[in-house]
Order: sequence, then structure tokens, then C-alpha cells
Amino acid sequence: MINDDLLGAYWAVTERDYDETEIARRVAALPSAARALFACACAERLMTAFRWFCDMTSSASYRVVREALDAAWFPDGAGWAAAFSEVAALVPGDEEGELSLGSAVAQNAVACVAYALEVRQTGEVQKAVWAARQLYEAADTAVQQGAAVQTYVEDIDQEPPVQLMVRGIYAALDAAGGVSSSDLLASAREDGEAFLGFMNGSA
Repeated sequence: MINDDLLGAYWAVTERDYDETEIARRVAALPSAARALFACACAERLMTAFRWFCDMTSSASYRVVREALDAAWFPDGAGWAAAFSEVAALVPGDEEGELSLGSAVAQNAVACVAYALEVRQTGEVQKAVWAARQLYEAADTAVQQGAAVQTYVEDIDQEPPVQLMVRGIYAALDAAGGVSSSDLLASAREDGEAFLGFMNGSA
């Protein structure tokens, strides 16, 4: 069991703010292939939660999205291009109403994979930034839906799920240009497991 005082000190030392302008600046400084790896690392951080959601709802979507993200991580020919069409078809429209926590995060996961595939194809900076935004939005949802009824958490950036994802974004930016895909993947999966703990109450 981690001492609460030590845990509080840990978060205080490692707190980061979500700064989309700074993220965009740093993404733009990366070569195209590294931007794609960064976007993949963002998407991977939501895949454990997405798998959990698909298992809970008996959805068959996980396999499609998982294979698409694998194609973005490790491109082989034009396979990622075909994968994008399948994933794009799963991204919901704006007409969706209020969603459960699992449904909302699942939407973030699918959108994030779609952005990762687009960045792999085009190297576009903005799509990589939008991939990062999915992590922030998913963490925000986890905090807000876990708050007391009729309560809105204002200082969202200080909440542990948000800090986990924001630190993950900056860690991926730090590593995207200098480590292997396998190392980025392993780190992203660790964060994904931790985020699921916040979602299902096991953290």
C-alpha cells in the first residue's frame, strides 16, 4: 500500500499542465515517422480501456481497432490505408447524446487510432495533436463521471487520471524521436493499464 503522503508528494513533483500549443510546437519539431509513433503511443494508452469496454458490451470492434493500430505502429506496405477506412466507420457522429464513461472513452480510443493512421499517412501535425487531445478528454471524462452527483471538477489538470495521461503525452514526445517502437509501445501499455484502474475502480 502506498502511503497517501508519499503519493501526494509524487504527484506534486511530477505535475504537468496540458498545453496544446506546446504539444503542437514539439510535434512539429519531430520528423514525420516520429510524429506517427507519437500518435500511436497516444492511441495505445486508451486501448486497454477500449478492450475492457468491448468485453463488457460484447462488442466485436476491438479486433478491428487493434489490428488497425498495429498497422500504424508497424506499417507493412499499404495495410494501414485499408485499416483507416474500417476504423473511420466506427467513429461516431456529433449526434451522439450523453454517454457512459466506458462509451465516451471508447469513442476517444477509436478517434485516437483514426488520427494515428492519418498521421502515419500524412505526417500532419494537427492530427497528432488531436490524438493527444483524446487522452486529455478521456481522462477528463473519467474524473467528471467519477465526481459526486451535480459536481463539476474545475481544476481538472491536477486530478490523478489527467496527470497520468498528460505525463504520458510528454513522455511520448520525449521518446518518439529516439527510442524503438517496441519501447514506446511497452510504456504506453503500462499507462493504459493504470488508466483502466481509474476507470474500473481498481487503482
